Amino acid sequence: MTVPCFPRILVLIAACVAAGARGDAVQTLRLILPPQPDPIVEHIARVLVRQIRDRCDAWVVGGEAPLSVELALDPGIGPEGFRIADGAPGTIRIIGNDRRGLLYGVGKFLHTSAYGDRGFVPGAWRGVSVPAMPVRGIYLATHFQNFYQVAPIEDVARYVEDLSLWGVNGFLVWFGMEEFNGIDDPKARAMLARLRALLGIVKSLGLDACLGCICNDGYANSPAHLRAESGTAGRPHYHTKMGERIYNLGNELCPSKPGVPELQLGYCEEKFRAFADIGLDFWFIAPYDNGGCTCAQCAPWGSNGYLRMAEPIARAYRRAFPGGKVVLSTWYFDRWAYGEWAGMAEKFAREKPDWVDCLMADNFEDYPRYPLDNGVPGGLPLVNFPDISMWGQDPWGGYGANPYPGRIQKRWDETAAKLSGGYPYSEGIYEDLNKVICAQLYWAPGRPAAETVRDYAAFEFSPDVAAGVAAAVAIFEENHARERVGQKAVAAARLLEGADARLTPQARRSWRWRLLRIRAAIDEELHRNSLGRGRAEVLRGAAEELLVISRAENAWPMLRPARIPALNIEGPGLPAAHAEAVAASRPAAWWRMDDFRGRAIADATPHGRAAVCEDGVTLVPPGDPPASALPASRAACLHGGRIRATIDNLPDAYSVEFWFCNTLPVAARPVTAYLFSRGSEGPEGTPGDDLGLSGTSAPDTIPPGRLFFYNGDAAAQVIGKTDLPPDTWHHIVLVRDGRRLAVYLDGNAPPELLGDLPKGYPDGVTQIFLGGRNDNFATLQGRIAEVAVYDRALPPEEATRRHAAAKSGDSH
Repeated sequence: MTVPCFPRILVLIAACVAAGARGDAVQTLRLILPPQPDPIVEHIARVLVRQIRDRCDAWVVGGEAPLSVELALDPGIGPEGFRIADGAPGTIRIIGNDRRGLLYGVGKFLHTSAYGDRGFVPGAWRGVSVPAMPVRGIYLATHFQNFYQVAPIEDVARYVEDLSLWGVNGFLVWFGMEEFNGIDDPKARAMLARLRALLGIVKSLGLDACLGCICNDGYANSPAHLRAESGTAGRPHYHTKMGERIYNLGNELCPSKPGVPELQLGYCEEKFRAFADIGLDFWFIAPYDNGGCTCAQCAPWGSNGYLRMAEPIARAYRRAFPGGKVVLSTWYFDRWAYGEWAGMAEKFAREKPDWVDCLMADNFEDYPRYPLDNGVPGGLPLVNFPDISMWGQDPWGGYGANPYPGRIQKRWDETAAKLSGGYPYSEGIYEDLNKVICAQLYWAPGRPAAETVRDYAAFEFSPDVAAGVAAAVAIFEENHARERVGQKAVAAARLLEGADARLTPQARRSWRWRLLRIRAAIDEELHRNSLGRGRAEVLRGAAEELLVISRAENAWPMLRPARIPALNIEGPGLPAAHAEAVAASRPAAWWRMDDFRGRAIADATPHGRAAVCEDGVTLVPPGDPPASALPASRAACLHGGRIRATIDNLPDAYSVEFWFCNTLPVAARPVTAYLFSRGSEGPEGTPGDDLGLSGTSAPDTIPPGRLFFYNGDAAAQVIGKTDLPPDTWHHIVLVRDGRRLAVYLDGNAPPELLGDLPKGYPDGVTQIFLGGRNDNFATLQGRIAEVAVYDRALPPEEATRRHAAAKSGDSH
């Protein structure tokens, strides 16, 4: 990141906003630094300028200005505290007790100011503020190819700066050993270089750089004979309520085996040397996930093998970084074992550990009861480790922003009296608001999370829209569970849509705003899905934009945006003349998708040949919506399953007609979809009569999005000439008459496909499949409607006039 060098007095020219703060909008701002500012103070000044520039067109010049902002240091306010006061006329003074206090004072000034096309309106807040809790960190989980691991380091640096302005004073990162074959593995060296760069940014702001380890971690090539055990079944001190093994990756080592303690200390000392010039202010030691050993000599892990290995690691850290602090985690205590909390408390009661500075406790589910009910073992300070990333949504961050201030507030009210701060667990930028809420609770424990939501919205977007954004955030939390998104999702989308028009171009383009808009769009489509009216194009666009914002192109599946099917059961809207024409042709079976019993689709003919829906086929939305909410024209929505049926005595001269709408981009996979198949259900490559929509398998000979007919791996195919784009309805009539094969598209008299092909299925096969091949390959993502099967070959004039009947009224 390129930033300007700062002289002692600067002038900022800004074309920013004027809303939500008291005072007049100004176009110029002079920034006055303390005499002989050190690099940290200069970095803080660059952050202030950059924040205003990001919200408007701004630049730095020399000269006079109607407003001056003076940065100063004056010990006595309180550790890490600040004061904002009026100085000489036209001057606002931001005074830090220390350099961190100055940073947080700049944050308060920025967060209470306003920006827009009339200029910069300085914040009206005046007073003194000192943080209540000393530990106000964030854990940036640098793994899984997530944002922190793969985004340009300049972007991560800006994000660290952004978070620091809300009161964060430490950043924790992780070096996952399981990915590498030793510290000299080139990939390990690259990862260490990134972590060093990230923590270097943290230190350049004067904040705490934090690193940690699993106390029995090992490299991918760790010695097999020294590895830990992970089974819980039949083991003393363990239960199987949470599974028959702990969450080990297989490379962990058993500290009860000879040589392992020395090996573990060597691993840690290598890391200490790698960060010696950076300086590590905190060292975290974790027991589980991954980690742990269930052997008899280590059991129960949390109060036995874990402590035996953690103590020498902590002492080695203290030798390498005198004055550094050790945080001992209790993550997943008593999840698989009995008595880990009680055992640790008993040991620490006998002898308070002089090698631990504080304990860390938290859980995905309810907060651990032991420290709340019995006190913290050893009387040590306690910090939390709240999950702000993964709760209740899979994939994490796959739906845009995931704010849940209510849940954070409820957990906080339960635990705050025991805490000295914490390190929220973050997997990416999508939970940005959750981070800010936690940071502000550590700063001012009694201030409601809801107020922080409004402050965040006013700063990041505009004071004019803060109330509407806060209302939308409340709806997001109400609709957090993906399986039951309610009607209010529409209201949230309209709130943000209305706010969008009131934003500056900078705010409207910001990734924070886009994450909220994406969440609103996806939630609205999930609600529309519940009515059978989801829009594939909206869901597809949201996922594609989210992928770019999150830098998730190569992320592990749990961090990659969800590909959500549009559960749209709205049919092609055919007039009554179409149904009359089908009925007059006396089909052998006819599935109109509007009469079903469980997974069976009723046959509209007297023959009673029902079709069966597999999982991944929706005929009616979940939740039994009223009939008035359902579309008049119905379709089956296919999102991973097929429709199958058996037509007794179906001859080799047969026809099938249907309407289909593909919603998948035609270049998304090798074969976009199989639409119809006749053959025996069986393994891959099973012969059959198969009608499909081409993908990318052979783009030079078969362009994506063309119809093709395929009669088995050992046979032949015929390829169409018409491009069929996604999200459009098309009418198909397939006619097989001996070796002659014709496929009519959208009522056109010349067949789209015409060929002399033998049948691809064995004699006597009467099973058919819709929306997938008979071996379950390349299922359709889309809709199928009005399927009719005939036990004869329809003549050309009959095959084409059905589409004409569809156009005889208000069709589709």
